[in-house]
Amino acid sequence: MITIRTLLMILLTDGGTSQLLLDIDPLCYQALSSNGAGRFIRDVYEQSFGIVHNIGALKTLDVRETNIFHRIQKLKYSDGISRIVYSFLSPVFNPYIDYMVDGAQLEYDNETWQYNIPDMNPERTGSLEELLSFIATNLEGELSQQIAANHSWVFKSLEKLQNFEAEINTVSNEDFHKYINDNLAYLLDPDSHSGIADWLTYTSKFRADKLSKYLKKKAFFQPEDDHNLNGGYDILSYVMIQPKVMQSPKVKPLLRMTLAKLISDSPDFDEWVFLSMECFLSEYGKSIFFQMFGKEMDDMVKFVQKMNETYEENFLTGSKKHSSYWIDWADAILREFEMLDIDDLFYQLYAVVLKTRNFLLNLDVEKKIIPEYRKIESLLKMSYLHLLSGQWSSLEQAIESSLTTIHTDQFWEKVSISYPDLVNKFWHSLILDPSVLGLKSDAEGLKGFATMENMFKLEKTQVGNEIFAATRFLRNYRKMNQESIFQPDLNSVDPRTIILKVVKWLRTTGPEVYKHVESEMVGLFQNISLTPLDWSSLRNVKDKMVDSLDAIGMEL
Repeated sequence: MITIRTLLMILLTDGGTSQLLLDIDPLCYQALSSNGAGRFIRDVYEQSFGIVHNIGALKTLDVRETNIFHRIQKLKYSDGISRIVYSFLSPVFNPYIDYMVDGAQLEYDNETWQYNIPDMNPERTGSLEELLSFIATNLEGELSQQIAANHSWVFKSLEKLQNFEAEINTVSNEDFHKYINDNLAYLLDPDSHSGIADWLTYTSKFRADKLSKYLKKKAFFQPEDDHNLNGGYDILSYVMIQPKVMQSPKVKPLLRMTLAKLISDSPDFDEWVFLSMECFLSEYGKSIFFQMFGKEMDDMVKFVQKMNETYEENFLTGSKKHSSYWIDWADAILREFEMLDIDDLFYQLYAVVLKTRNFLLNLDVEKKIIPEYRKIESLLKMSYLHLLSGQWSSLEQAIESSLTTIHTDQFWEKVSISYPDLVNKFWHSLILDPSVLGLKSDAEGLKGFATMENMFKLEKTQVGNEIFAATRFLRNYRKMNQESIFQPDLNSVDPRTIILKVVKWLRTTGPEVYKHVESEMVGLFQNISLTPLDWSSLRNVKDKMVDSLDAIGMEL
């Protein structure tokens, strides 16, 4: 049985790499994925916002052209949360993936030591239209078989579900508390593979000494040993994974020197900076993370291009480009990162975890959430069983007619027009204030900086040297402020506030979206009609589900 949850999951989940939505340029792949830092950022993203990356992609989705198959296929071979999500959807996705690759299976490549994922049949598009048409075809056959069989278990199941409220199956608060605490214990276990506890608390003289030795050779023009930083790490990824090494007095000066030398040895460093910015946006710009704060990918790309133009204007009069501009700029940024209070940041992260835990433990799951969830589950099951039993004959005909309509070009032409209207109508309500996640707003973080587009405009210092406007701004910010410009304030992050905002959005926008979708469905399926009795039954189911969702929302 295909549920609403299944269809939403198809659209809202990410298979673990956003590059599958667009053909990433080889240069971008080199800039973002060929080094340890790029891979680290990708891993962090995939385990956080990556799982809902496609919420952002929904805004520009073309229902007849955008290839969503690659995302679904990647989901099958992912780990962690993505793998858990796929396990719920596998009854739908497994036959779909087999159909799209003509039954081909994973093949191990002895040269690359990796499995090669089967290619999609080139005659198919991988679009949402193709996916739903495939599902419709399968449903037509399955539904007709189930109705024709008229199994006795249908009526027995209906009778059992009608007595549902008398013997409701719930979960005790004690069991829920144990579930939360057990999962936190697993996640934060210092001996587990997750490494979170080490990341939050571990200070290693060995690691600092190892990095210091490596930096000395880099900075002082010494021959380098192979595999100085084990695990395929570069300097940046090594610091990201163990940020507390930056507190070492051995590492701080050497890190600055090494960064300056790396820039000095890279004549095309300026091109790499702007390429990395544009590639980063092409990879992550459609993320819901940016769009929640009202940042559109196209606007951000134009902004980066404008910064590049401003930079090039510095040299229109014949002035030469110098790496010294970039050395000063990178050093100013590094000094801000050195100013980060890592211990306080880690404590604040830990406090957010505790606040979230306390919020969850204060919920009355036993009496106010699970019973309502069970009611919704029961209503969906009963509706399906009523359909199989033949009690909703007009609905049966309507579903059969709808499944046939989904295969028509006329239907998808209408969807192509109505879908963008639906998304644009309600997208603006997703925008949040950055402070919700403890981040500085543009006004806070860039106070005193006239125009971001002029970040790379050259300015003269009091002694006559030329530096970027951004370098001057960061140096002045450092003089006037006790904390780093990058220091988030996670003390203001309240899980309850975030959840209340989400619930409020659902309760205000949800009904509007439903009415709009219902109106569109009437237009899309014009030849479908239900008897007054079946209409009444369906509306009764909908009203009861809304009541249960409201009850859950009130408890949250």
